[in-house]
Amino acid sequence: MECSFVVVDERSMLRYIRDKTAAPYFSNLVWFIGGHVLELNNCVQHDTEYVRVCVAIGFLASDL
Repeated sequence: MECSFVVVDERSMLRYIRDKTAAPYFSNLVWFIGGHVLELNNCVQHDTEYVRVCVAIGFLASDL
């Protein structure tokens, strides 16, 4: 996969890119994270085996 970047020096264009394109991506990110948080919350509340796995993963992640 190839990534390309374009350097924009005009302030009005930079403002447009930031204001018009960032909001939808941020909104999608919040929606994505929120969905996962709700799913994890449900699993933690109802599945004791899942809780043990999450605790183990948390211990491993803290060591990294």
